[in-house]
Amino acid sequence: MEITQKILKDHLNYIDGNLYWSDFSIRPNAKKTAIGNLMPNGYLQMKLFSKHMYVHRVIFLYHHGYLPKFVDHINGKKSDNMIENLRDVNRFQNMMNVKKTSQNKSGYKGVSYNKKMKKWVAQIKCNKEHFYLGAYETAELAYKVYCAKANELHGEFANFG
Repeated sequence: MEITQKILKDHLNYIDGNLYWSDFSIRPNAKKTAIGNLMPNGYLQMKLFSKHMYVHRVIFLYHHGYLPKFVDHINGKKSDNMIENLRDVNRFQNMMNVKKTSQNKSGYKGVSYNKKMKKWVAQIKCNKEHFYLGAYETAELAYKVYCAKANELHGEFANFG
């Protein structure tokens, strides 16, 4: 069964970034609380017609009538599913809006320490292209350079942390 905007609107209500069941005939034991289970990856997931789906993708389809390949959370918060926080993006745009990884040791996105040079290095990627932004005395200065280039390359999709 293909899940459409009409099917969603027939069975669900959207209120302030959450989905609620409106038709209990398909889910007689459903609670009247917001739908979704928080997954280890930070996204809310739900089950609809025996299909597991991310809540943010269902909300996007509910509002726009189509489901893009990628739905981005503008503010980077995976559980903030307000429709104003969701946008249709391509893979590269989605990757631009990624926070620093948990393996980051400098405390700044795009900045790492080079032991041989004894300096902080700034670098960034955009559309599979790698940009070396230089080596700096402090992590803060390297981060400032990274942020300027991220703003230039990524624009509205730039994520600084």
